[in-house]
Amino acid sequence: MSLVEVKDLFYEYRERDENGEVDIVTTALEGVSVNVEKGDFIAIIGSNGSGKSTFAKHLNAILKPTGGTVIVRSLDTSLEENTLEIRKTAGMVFQNPDNQIIGSIIEEDVAFGLENLGVPTDEMKKRVKESLKTVGMWEYASGSPNRLSGGQKQRVAIAGIVAMKPEVMILDESTAMLDPRGRKEVLDAVEELNKEEGMTVILITHYMDEAARAHKIFVLHEGQVKMSGTPEEVFKRHKELKEYKLKVPVAAELAVRLREKGIPVREGITNDDELVQEISRIRSEHGTGI
Repeated sequence: MSLVEVKDLFYEYRERDENGEVDIVTTALEGVSVNVEKGDFIAIIGSNGSGKSTFAKHLNAILKPTGGTVIVRSLDTSLEENTLEIRKTAGMVFQNPDNQIIGSIIEEDVAFGLENLGVPTDEMKKRVKESLKTVGMWEYASGSPNRLSGGQKQRVAIAGIVAMKPEVMILDESTAMLDPRGRKEVLDAVEELNKEEGMTVILITHYMDEAARAHKIFVLHEGQVKMSGTPEEVFKRHKELKEYKLKVPVAAELAVRLREKGIPVREGITNDDELVQEISRIRSEHGTGI
């Protein structure tokens, strides 16, 4: 059974007039189906207004479906009695780390969620240390979050989720407010958690280079899944992506342009490292005149 199973998900935002009557109905999600297996690294991409953040909020029961179902580890998110257990299973990291960091000391902040769960003190200290080490922030444990960069703050927010030992981590545009260095710090930490700890990751992003790290990509547009597949399968359909107001990673775009000029660059290039390796291969096989 899938760890997360989303089937025919519909969601409507309803605005009410001054009399409390429904005045405006906006359909944000329309028949979305996505399955996530344990250990997956899934990216959900889409332009502004595509519904990807609305989708993310269904995965740990912040929003309840208007139609269809969302099942997290056999628990139906629409049932109120399942909410606490679902949020233990699916941890959410939001866009602005300042909205998640509430402690004046970093290790106290990471311990906050554990205190709410009633985790014993000795176990709590162990988890705080392990989670901060996992994201490379243990050396800052006794310091103030206010002295951290944006990327460091987001890693602390991730540590707070990791300490609670969820089975799946959902990152809802968690790098959108960061500079390139901060984005890399956060994605490196997340990728390490997926590879080394086996944590399931669902990444909501509009950055194509981030999505390229995932095992599988789902493309949302106007509330519907328009495309899905591995990064290689999705990014080679660059013309379709442009129809959905998305661009492929720079490396993938450059690889396409090189092929158009007759240079035998293989298909499936998704990141800078792959492109550099491919160009090096071509130069060694065909000489330096490319």
